[in-house]
Amino acid sequence: FFFNLDGNLGKALWQKEGNQGDRWLFGRISLRGNVEQTIGQPYQLVLEGIVGKGFQGDISVDDLGFNPGPCPASTVCDFESSDLCSYVNDPTNTIDWKRYQAGANASIPPVDVTYSSTHGHFMFLKADNPGKSVSGRLVTPSYPDTSGSCIRWYMILENGATLNVRTYAFGAINPNVLYTVNGAQGKQWKLAQTTVKSGSPYQVVFDGILNNANNTLDSIAIDDIEIRSGVCDELGSCDFETGLCALQNLKADIEWKRTSYNIELFNAPVLDHTTNSRGG
Repeated sequence: FFFNLDGNLGKALWQKEGNQGDRWLFGRISLRGNVEQTIGQPYQLVLEGIVGKGFQGDISVDDLGFNPGPCPASTVCDFESSDLCSYVNDPTNTIDWKRYQAGANASIPPVDVTYSSTHGHFMFLKADNPGKSVSGRLVTPSYPDTSGSCIRWYMILENGATLNVRTYAFGAINPNVLYTVNGAQGKQWKLAQTTVKSGSPYQVVFDGILNNANNTLDSIAIDDIEIRSGVCDELGSCDFETGLCALQNLKADIEWKRTSYNIELFNAPVLDHTTNSRGG
């Protein structure tokens, strides 16, 4: 997705590549803060599709819309708005989470999750003083009591950083850690999830600890946080009937594609295992 001003497309504002499944997905992009334009100056939005080399490379788009003001509300907090979805830093932090634009410098992730481009934003926790341990808590708005809700987010950890996910209720943080991860997890955004159960209204706390040991600077980036009703399905368990279950293709010569029986697929199975039918 490009912003065309005086015939200059510039860098892509939004992009997706690879197999996204065979169901309609919702995409959006906020122009505010992402483009430089004089008020009243005419412009165009350009949607470019590259289908690739194979006969299976195809793209469909529908129901394009444009509206003034902010983008429609989403169940995912993508941090594309400066209000941060009403997430706040804990006042007891020794270092605060900050909203960054992807690729702003060499020390932060080059692309975000939402747009997969340098125009997207995420929350970032990074120290500037090696050898000193610091910590920061990012707190969500309040959610009603739940017998089971699934929290999902994407993250990148560098060096010896630690991320703990907890809940906050009745004015105190829950000592029980719902999810914890420590150390570098690779340069690619990684999906994580955990189930929260609470008998009272609660907030979710992303508790980042930067140890900054051995003269290194730790960092944590998080993006696209979603809290949905119902307990989490186990990551890695998938029958592929409704999607890819958060499995991702890494960049390679070819990609895995979710499909059902197709006479054009040479030597493909006629029936799936889950439903034992051509429709599975």
